[in-house]
Amino acid sequence: AGAGGPAAQSMATPSQPCVPPRVRPSSAPKLKVPAKVEEPVASFDNPPDGQMTEDQSYEVDVFTERFNLDSVARNKLMDHMLWRTETFQEDMQVLGRILETARNPAALLSVKLREMQEGTFSAGVCADFQRGLCRRGESCKYEHGP
Repeated sequence: AGAGGPAAQSMATPSQPCVPPRVRPSSAPKLKVPAKVEEPVASFDNPPDGQMTEDQSYEVDVFTERFNLDSVARNKLMDHMLWRTETFQEDMQVLGRILETARNPAALLSVKLREMQEGTFSAGVCADFQRGLCRRGESCKYEHGP
């Protein structure tokens, strides 16, 4: 057999290194499934057991009609407000004031709902004022604090 024979062709080339296949040893431990599965934690995908009152549900419907929001925006608002029953009235009033002058109420509502979820929603306090940047003065629709 010459240098170019069958034995030379089966050897690995620098561009194709010879790597053995990965085989799981039979002695490797198997993954264990926990005997008891934890109860799911409430999240926005898994809302709390609480329900909105009939009046709160009606207020969301009126809000939806007032700003001409679609059913997707309405459902998102309902989902978020389920978590905010303690501050429902104040939150709805603040959202109403904020959306009154919005060019695109549905988009701004989406931003405000995300702020609620992240815990950064402020109940009507002017973010520009807090940073010392508000130039609207008395015409500002947000509160400038005490």
